Amino acid sequence: MTDLTIGRPDLAGALAGEVRRKGFFEWHSWARKDTMAPGAWTVSLTYPDGQPLLCGQEAQPCRFTLNVG
Repeated sequence: MTDLTIGRPDLAGALAGEVRRKGFFEWHSWARKDTMAPGAWTVSLTYPDGQPLLCGQEAQPCRFTLNVG
């Protein structure tokens, strides 16, 4: 598990404006792992309380699968 600090309170107004104009906002982030065992890895984005962050127009939990060779 890797905790990512995302955003600052002063960004809320700008992101709210983007949601009003486009219906959503995009957020780009990354985490680094220096060594990973080969195989399928799943990345799940959750709030600090463990609830899933929802993504896309379908509002599905944000989960991504990576295959490391």
